[in-house]
Amino acid sequence: MLGMARLKISKESFAQRLVRIRKSSGLTQVELAKTSGISPRMVAHYETKIQNPAPDTVLRLAKALKVSVDELFGNTPLPKLDVPKSRKLFKKLIAVEGLPAHAQKTVIDLIEGLEARHKERKNR
Repeated sequence: MLGMARLKISKESFAQRLVRIRKSSGLTQVELAKTSGISPRMVAHYETKIQNPAPDTVLRLAKALKVSVDELFGNTPLPKLDVPKSRKLFKKLIAVEGLPAHAQKTVIDLIEGLEARHKERKNR
């Protein structure tokens, strides 16, 4: 079967892992649904253990979340995932990745300047 190993690394259920990965990616259920081509209602079902997804749906979820099927099932450990404190900031940073290199550098320079100014004020 697809991604199903007999010995699981994770003690999380598929539903728990799906929620954790989705949140760490900064996505809402609706956004994950849109990205994966699955209805928001079905994403909610999968996250609340009401229904387990079919293999083709698991592939779509994994692709949308940018993880492997084995990572989604817990057969392969994921890197440490942190839920961003500010979803808005996280989404803006993801959008910056789509900008040309010179624009990305401008954003990075701005952030570094703000950090330096904050440290100066904090050290006074």
